[in-house]
Amino acid sequence: KLITTLVVLAVLLIVFLMLGPFYILEEGEQAIVTRFGKIVDYQTESGLKFKMPIVDNVTKYTKKLLSWDGDAQRIPTKENQFIWVDATARWYISDVALFYETVGTIESGLGRLNDVIDSTIRTVISENYLNEAVRSSNQINLITVKEDVSLENTEDAETLRNLTATATSQEEIKIGREGLSNKILAQASEFTKAYGITLQDIIIRQIRYSDDL
Repeated sequence: KLITTLVVLAVLLIVFLMLGPFYILEEGEQAIVTRFGKIVDYQTESGLKFKMPIVDNVTKYTKKLLSWDGDAQRIPTKENQFIWVDATARWYISDVALFYETVGTIESGLGRLNDVIDSTIRTVISENYLNEAVRSSNQINLITVKEDVSLENTEDAETLRNLTATATSQEEIKIGREGLSNKILAQASEFTKAYGITLQDIIIRQIRYSDDL
């Protein structure tokens, strides 16, 4: 009887192990364990993990920084001048359970980011003047432009250059492109929290003038 019991237990153990009660979580991964569609566990640390065979499903996500690259948008500034704005962002899944429930997949997450970031960029750009979007500082107002004068007499050439030297005078900016990027990040982050997504940064990569401007 003892031998029979041990053999039965050994067979049951082998069958149990064949059903796959364990899974491995690699470095840089996190996972959601669901049972009949409901979350029963989530793991964020690497190692050998246990799940109930057959009834439990494991969905893995990366913990690494991911990139978002949107399409350039033609947006009017506050003075109704149209510019093309091209932005990029980095993000990561900060709440894996919330991400699974509200988004599900990385592709869907990128779709949500398209909606949130594009809308926020359009809102912020349209609320500010053109010079705030294209400049990051007031350094341009410290530049003195001198004409390139070619005369045999060095003293006369220098005198003429001094007479024609002009200091640039552009309107002072208060926010600048970097400030607008930070503003976009702050506003967009309020929406992405609901999806378990944290935005690391949003950067205005390029601004081009439209043909009419």
